[in-house]
Amino acid sequence: MKNKLRELVISMLDDENGVSERTFALLNELAEQENILVDIVLKTDACEDRFFLNEEDAEELRKI
Repeated sequence: MKNKLRELVISMLDDENGVSERTFALLNELAEQENILVDIVLKTDACEDRFFLNEEDAEELRKI
């Protein structure tokens, strides 16, 4: 189940539109509870109140 959660978070952030600030705040809360998400949150970029992973980081994180 943890791998599915990790896949879900990466997929949400690996989108050209990213996610909202509220969604990212919830992902941050999950990351605090689930240590498997911390590296994803740390690689997340922000622009114009949207949060996302760049393609290279998303691919790298999928391999972990």
